[in-house]
Amino acid sequence: MIKAKPSLPEVSGPSNRASPGDGVNLTCTSTGFFPKNVYLKWFENGVELPARQTDIFPPGDAFSYTIISTTLVTLALSSLHSQVTCQVAHSELQSPLSSHVNISKFLHVVPTVNVSIHRVPSLQAAILACHVQRFYPEGIQITWMQKNGCFQTCEAVAPTKNPDGTFSQDSHLLVNTSEDKGLFTCQVGREAQTWVQASVQLSEFREKQASWGAIASSSLFGTLLLLGWKLIPLIALSIIYVLRRSLPS
Repeated sequence: MIKAKPSLPEVSGPSNRASPGDGVNLTCTSTGFFPKNVYLKWFENGVELPARQTDIFPPGDAFSYTIISTTLVTLALSSLHSQVTCQVAHSELQSPLSSHVNISKFLHVVPTVNVSIHRVPSLQAAILACHVQRFYPEGIQITWMQKNGCFQTCEAVAPTKNPDGTFSQDSHLLVNTSEDKGLFTCQVGREAQTWVQASVQLSEFREKQASWGAIASSSLFGTLLLLGWKLIPLIALSIIYVLRRSLPS
């Protein structure tokens, strides 16, 4: 009988990403070893994981064997920094063989989305800001839409990485508050994954803008009125002074 070492283990997982709270099955495969006695272990960040099932093929006598093992990993937001290891030990090896996979490869985090409006002073315009927070992986599509289905071009700021490993990104759209009407929606997502959106009604902003203008006008009128009352005594004293100077002593 010719003794043979096992191959470097290969770790694979699902092709589609899953959300925090979901479980993913990982598979480890090593081939070409003899004799049959082999040991396989799973670890996540150095902590041993239980194997769901481990099989050696073929089941009978052979000149070469293959081991296939699976384990279940429950995803969490902290999994963005996690690594799973498959380790194979055999009598023909001086030390175990190990392969690693980053759990972030199988994880996706759906962002939270909200829209804010910022008035442009002295112009009949406003900037709509779409705030896309805590998503993973990095690449994401941001689209502005109007109620009539029209798409709007926009300026997107480069995504920033958060301390927990997720990303955040803003997108801005300049609108004419005197012409543009209706509902604006910021839609965020990826193909074959969950899309989320947030909307803002421009008419509500125009009402607030008119209210701000009324408040500003009222404030200006009140200020002028207050200054007027304070100036009356000064004006009266000035008139008396001028009259006294003009009258003969």
